[in-house]
Amino acid sequence: FKRSALPLHVDFTHTPPSIETEEKAEAEGKSVVEAGMIGSVTMLPATFSSGTLGWKATKHLAIELTDPETGKKTKVNVQVQINALVKGSKPEAGGKDAEDDEEAEEAAAAEAA
Repeated sequence: FKRSALPLHVDFTHTPPSIETEEKAEAEGKSVVEAGMIGSVTMLPATFSSGTLGWKATKHLAIELTDPETGKKTKVNVQVQINALVKGSKPEAGGKDAEDDEEAEEAAAAEAA
């Protein structure tokens, strides 16, 4: 799984993405920068402690809050953790998953050579 799964990319914004803007920019060969962009994170393929496969990421962001009454701006630091799990990928109790077996076979072949 880790060898074949590509990273996933997540953007954090204050505004929803505009499909029309993305399509226009793509047609013109430009990239789109969202007005409310806060940050982004790349989720990498992972095997969780339970044996489940998926992607995970952790990101620290500074988010600016505005008091609607006074207009005073305050920044708060936030830690975002994202886990995306592949349904049904947890190995059965006591069993190893196919990736573990494959890695063991490769190690044994390398030792024999």
